[in-house]
Amino acid sequence: GVVVLSRHPMRWRERRFGASKSALVADVEVGSRSVRVIAVHLTSDRASDAERKRRGQLEAALELAQEAREGLVMGDFNSASDGISELYEGARFEDAWVALRGSEPGYTFIPRLNRLANLTTVSGAQRRLDRVLWRSTGGALRPGHVEVRGQGLDSLSDHEPVVAAFDLERRACQL
Repeated sequence: GVVVLSRHPMRWRERRFGASKSALVADVEVGSRSVRVIAVHLTSDRASDAERKRRGQLEAALELAQEAREGLVMGDFNSASDGISELYEGARFEDAWVALRGSEPGYTFIPRLNRLANLTTVSGAQRRLDRVLWRSTGGALRPGHVEVRGQGLDSLSDHEPVVAAFDLERRACQL
């Protein structure tokens, strides 16, 4: 499942992508502004036709985020490639990790360090499967910080958490 936590008031709803996948759509109210936050857990490689399913799910999530002036799409993309960067860049979204950390790997799936990842991996490869994307039509929303926090959470997930903080109109706001 997915979750959105915020210290700011929000309204949310679920958007189904089929029988087993969905996104959480939250409109977070920060002062007089609203930020649309979409939390996703896209189809894994273990599913048949996974790449096509992931692309369709991501397209739907990006469209939902584009309905707002400021939007975030974040979560487990279950893909380190599949041409997803072309898809979100085409929709004018940017990757917070790339914007702030450049070519640092930012691995979130690390089988050699995470017990659950080690149990579920097929290849053993480290990969950056989790992302935080953002789009701001007026430039009011910008990433201020992003990091991967691996703090012994392997009993909770096979992925390491990504923590991101964004600035909205010069005021720091952690979503």
